[in-house]
Amino acid sequence: MKFRPTTLHRDGPNPRVDRKAEMKHLLATACLGLAALCHVPTALAVVVMYDVRKEFRLLPGGNVLPTVNARTFQHAWVHDPGLRSDVKPLGQPAGFVADGFEVVGVGGKVFQGGLALNEVVTPVPGAGAVVARSTAKVDKPMNAASASSEVTVNDFVAGGGVTGALHVFGTADAAVAKDAYAFSSARVTAQGANKGRGGVMVRPEVRTVTAVRGVFATPALGSWTFWDPIYFETSDIDTGNLLGAGTLLNIFGEGDGMLSWTNDSLSLDALNAVFDIDIDSPFTAEQGTLRLDVVGGVVTTAFASGIFSSLVLPSLGHAGAFVMALRNDIALNYDLAPGQSGDMQVMFDFSGGGRAFAAVAEPGSWALVLIGLLACGVSKGRRPRGKGDGKGDGKGDASLWGVKGTLPFFYVALPNAPR
Repeated sequence: MKFRPTTLHRDGPNPRVDRKAEMKHLLATACLGLAALCHVPTALAVVVMYDVRKEFRLLPGGNVLPTVNARTFQHAWVHDPGLRSDVKPLGQPAGFVADGFEVVGVGGKVFQGGLALNEVVTPVPGAGAVVARSTAKVDKPMNAASASSEVTVNDFVAGGGVTGALHVFGTADAAVAKDAYAFSSARVTAQGANKGRGGVMVRPEVRTVTAVRGVFATPALGSWTFWDPIYFETSDIDTGNLLGAGTLLNIFGEGDGMLSWTNDSLSLDALNAVFDIDIDSPFTAEQGTLRLDVVGGVVTTAFASGIFSSLVLPSLGHAGAFVMALRNDIALNYDLAPGQSGDMQVMFDFSGGGRAFAAVAEPGSWALVLIGLLACGVSKGRRPRGKGDGKGDGKGDASLWGVKGTLPFFYVALPNAPR
């Protein structure tokens, strides 16, 4: 819809403002704003999706059958406006918050604040593929959220490799005032006695999308986060005392808009986003860092070193929408105990996690915006009459609402948003 300029009547050479016309336009704008306010629940929707998958292959050496476990966690909740929540597993430690935010922390474990959360643990025998699946879900008819985890581990034998795949995916759909949230994680731990020397190969793939529709839509109302680390621990084979721990590979991303890392190509289209790959452990032969930051729709950081140094990166100041070549396969050779010849207990943790948050401002927030708009209109109506002669010269006699297109959107910071 377009707003027509305020009518100006001319009595002879001196123009004057038609106050009745101004008030009509002011009231019309107020009615239009209130109508939009009443339709916010159906006109605005924010949907955020994440899909993180990692194929892995561990070649640890040694002649002992490793102990392998699959671990999963999911949490979904919405406010619409009351809280509806689902978490798997149900039994969580005291202090767990039903509408809290989780992260993948040290050792691939799931944390809410500083609280380590419980996971569903599925032992994996050596013979026969094991698939562990679980979903936490909050259905519509209003806001909705869904978080899922899948773990696949293939057959393995003593002295052989451990192979499989992790898959986490989820959706947060906020269609009415308030918000929606989804988080899921999956990990495989493999532990056995060996010399701490071997190889790791992974193939991560990531897809994230923030989709917004409606008159007042903005990508700033949706955000996604993903984690994809490889963690290890070594301990004395006799006493069990911890000898060392660290992260061989860490992949992290966060932002709005869209990110896709598949088929050896990275595609990003976001207003604000971070994408990091760090291989900086002293225990791997391969080293490298890739860091990409987009702030306000502009690339502010583009850095690559080590095995990533040959990549063609977007230039600083480039738009936050770009495509670049980036292989999905990553192979690492490790030595966790340089100079030692005896066996020790070695545990590897292959983890993957994703989080989606979608929010819609409450009607009260829109009301504040409309009040502000009306106040601006009233102040504009009280403009000076020219150069103090009381007659006016026509300069600066702009319309009260010289607005074209739809009503503007004003982002209202939500106190519940994840940090």
